[in-house]
Order: sequence, then C-alpha cells, then structure tokens
Amino acid sequence: MVEWISLADAHVRVELSFPGVSSILAALSSAIKRGEVRTRGGGLRKADYVTELNLDFVPILNPGENYPGLIDDSGRPSLINSEVEIYVNDLETWIARIKGKPAKKNGGAPEQFDWQAYDEQFKREVAERGFPDPTNVKGWRRQADVERWLKDLVENDPGAERTTMSDRTARVAAKRMMDDFRQ
Repeated sequence: MVEWISLADAHVRVELSFPGVSSILAALSSAIKRGEVRTRGGGLRKADYVTELNLDFVPILNPGENYPGLIDDSGRPSLINSEVEIYVNDLETWIARIKGKPAKKNGGAPEQFDWQAYDEQFKREVAERGFPDPTNVKGWRRQADVERWLKDLVENDPGAERTTMSDRTARVAAKRMMDDFRQ
C-alpha cells in the first residue's frame, strides 16, 4: 500500500469522503497545522492552507484565461504545492475520527478493554465528582486516583475480557482521558 500521497490527492480523498461539505478542506488544513496529519517534501505555503473554498464545480484551470491567480507561471495550479505529501494512515485515521467511526486497525491483538465505555464512565464520574485536582475530596485529586479508579472499574466490569489492568496501561489511559477531557 502507498504510504504517502500528494496534497492534491489528499484533498480529493477528503472531498469524496465528505461530499457537499464546503469547510472540509479548511478542517484538513487545520489538522495539518496541528500535526494530526503528517506531511513531508517541503513546507506548506500559505496557499496550501485552504481557509475557504466554495466551488460547486471542478474548474477548468486555463492559465490566465478563466481563472487568473489559480495558475502559476509554469502552468501548474498555484492553490496546491505539488511537492508536499501526506501520510495516508494519518489521513485515514483523521477522516475516520471526523466521521465518528473507529480508525482501522492495521493488525495486532484485539482491544482488551472497552475504551469508549470507560471514557463515557469517566465523563459521568467527572460530572458527579468534578475534575481531579488538589482541592477535590481525597481519592479524586490527581492522575494516580484516576488510575486506581480505572483499575477498579475494570475489575468490577462483568463484560470485560480481562479482569485486571497493568499499572502502565492504567497510567497511559488515565493521562489520555484527563487530557481529552481538558480539550
């Protein structure tokens, strides 16, 4: 499978994934700026960061004739830097996340824990007890408390594939949950 595609191909994939959504290229540009979608092969120019593109048709790019400013002096479209490439896995993961679907796993062992359910439970817990901070009640003040809560949750989850969670897994998951909640 191809790992890198051109920025123009990435734009086409995104537009095909979200037909009729005029702001999707701006969202992709924002994801590239934030580093969610990796690039290589030269820096992005200001023109590469699409902020608004409301075209209900595919323009015929004719130098200087119908669409002045969209063609550079060599006859190539100036809207997209042809040297920039996009990492396909990042792009597919971003598209899946925007669509609300879980990203495809490229193999490996199946998930051992229902992370979506645990994330929802954490949100409910925060709504009830507040976000963990030093001013909170004992047992809900810092990340270590969230780690213990998460491990207890797994032990008491009758539908869990595993009944225990390693300290490292709990630490990584608690940090991710807290970071996601802050955003």
